Amino acid sequence: MGLKAVSSYDIIERSEEFMIRLRDEVGESVMIGALLDKEVILIKQIQGSHDFVFALKDGMRFNLYSTAPGKVLLAYMKPRKQRFKLAAIHEINESRKKQLKEELDRIVKDGYALDLNETVEGVHCIGAPIFDETGEAIACIWTSGPAGRLPGVKIKEIALLVRQAGREISRNIGYIPGKE
Repeated sequence: MGLKAVSSYDIIERSEEFMIRLRDEVGESVMIGALLDKEVILIKQIQGSHDFVFALKDGMRFNLYSTAPGKVLLAYMKPRKQRFKLAAIHEINESRKKQLKEELDRIVKDGYALDLNETVEGVHCIGAPIFDETGEAIACIWTSGPAGRLPGVKIKEIALLVRQAGREISRNIGYIPGKE
């Protein structure tokens, strides 16, 4: 699916203006990634506008169970594929998988995922899906920053901006709302 996102569309070119706009609104780095096997792979990054920003390497990989981009792509998988991917996650126990499944349902309802100190202490990430013309989530957009600049009181406001950027990119690559 990750390679599909990159090769079937020029998702990078078609997303850059929306990534820059989101970066300008939140000040933090903005990334796009796609699923590759059982991880999310970073395919594009726009660096934040603060003096101190997170700079990730292109090709960096993220897990599906504790990162915002991973949870987004896991949440929007078809049910059978999602069950298979959840079963293949050996890093967490069954109780945590059940909690994760509940979180995935909330992600679909809200349209965004959070990673608040889950992967890296002191770092908050907020991600949202990018859909293709068939309504399949082929990639995700997210922002990451220090918890102090992405505090809990601003999370929902920023999450709505990230979700909106994901929707705009989706429409720009042919998605028609209501297909997800």
